[in-house]
Parts: sequence; structure tokens; C-alpha cells
Amino acid sequence: GCAQRHGPSCNERGVMAAQGRGAEPDAAAAFSLFERSCAIDDANGCSNLAKAYAGGHGVTADSTRAAEDSARACRLGSQADCEAAVTDGSPGR
Repeated sequence: GCAQRHGPSCNERGVMAAQGRGAEPDAAAAFSLFERSCAIDDANGCSNLAKAYAGGHGVTADSTRAAEDSARACRLGSQADCEAAVTDGSPGR
């Protein structure tokens, strides 16, 4: 699981926290889990972290960090993040 530094597990827990599955939605907890997932080099975690920064979900909005995390997600294999970079012409988002 996430406690064992398994990135996909941290990301899934973050999604559950964001959506409020099993509890009230908790954007701050979701952000923290996405941050941990991305630090473990999970592409989906980095993608969700970028979305959190872009939308100010659980953190102060930061377009620079959103672009950096989206670019990292692309490097880690997130096709959607790579396509977003091509679509708007910027690295990442």
C-alpha cells in the first residue's frame, strides 16, 4: 500500500479522498496523497497533482507547479499529459 511507498496505492487513496468515497471529500488529504504518489514516480499521481495545482484543490493554485508536474507525468508515461503539452504548445500543460 501507500505506507510501503507504492505510488499507485497512494494515488488511488488520493482519488478516494478527493471524491469522498467512504468519507467526506477532503481536498487537502487528496493533495498530500497525490504529492506522495508523484514523489514515488507514479505518472497518475503526478497527473493528479498537476490538476490539484491547476485548480487550487487542497493547495493554493500554482500554474507553474501544475505545468512542472504535468511534464513529469508525461515523462513517466502519462499519454494524456503528453497530449496536453502538444495541444497547448507548452511543456506539461
